[in-house]
Amino acid sequence: MEALNYCIEWIDEDGKKNNPSNAPIGGFGNLFRHKKEDLSPESPQTFGGRFGDAGMTYNAAIASFLVYGACQYSLSWLRDGYLLNRHIAALILNDPSTYPTTPDFEPRMMGSSAEANDYMVFCGSMWKNSPEAREWLKTCAEEITKKKCDGPGCGKIEGRLKEYKLCGGCKQKYYCGAECQTKDWKENHKARCKKEKEYAAAVRAMGRLGGGIRD
Repeated sequence: MEALNYCIEWIDEDGKKNNPSNAPIGGFGNLFRHKKEDLSPESPQTFGGRFGDAGMTYNAAIASFLVYGACQYSLSWLRDGYLLNRHIAALILNDPSTYPTTPDFEPRMMGSSAEANDYMVFCGSMWKNSPEAREWLKTCAEEITKKKCDGPGCGKIEGRLKEYKLCGGCKQKYYCGAECQTKDWKENHKARCKKEKEYAAAVRAMGRLGGGIRD
């Protein structure tokens, strides 16, 4: 449970308040923030998975699986991880003997294959040592490709693939309809959308300076 709390502290903005380094206070945050009974296995996670938190979101998925098993809560972490970086899931499903062992230092975008490579270098052993977790990922591989509505208080999962509309600005948020998209825009996404577009532009600029971007 401490491992899951660690991931939540890094992903949840509330765990990083008043810390300019954008990390939980003390680096670890509160490892005892939640007890096992505090979180419902039948409900999706509500802490998000911010743009750029792909690796930590996959870590939360395997930590949740080891605590709660195959359930909606674990699946929601895995789905959010896939949304942030689909390449990681593909690498996990490979033969563990072929997992990357050398970091990729080339410029890259968040959600890229290079980012996935580095995640497997540093965190692949968790999946390698848990064949049950890998089998779980394999059985729900199609389910995690379905998008979750990012509208405030919605979280509904699409009934068929590619049913939901993607935000035309940041290319990160999905909505089940115009009502949810409008509500999210008014309540919080208007400011965040601009920040995420600016972040992506900065990464592309660094990539050009470094000789190109890895997708």
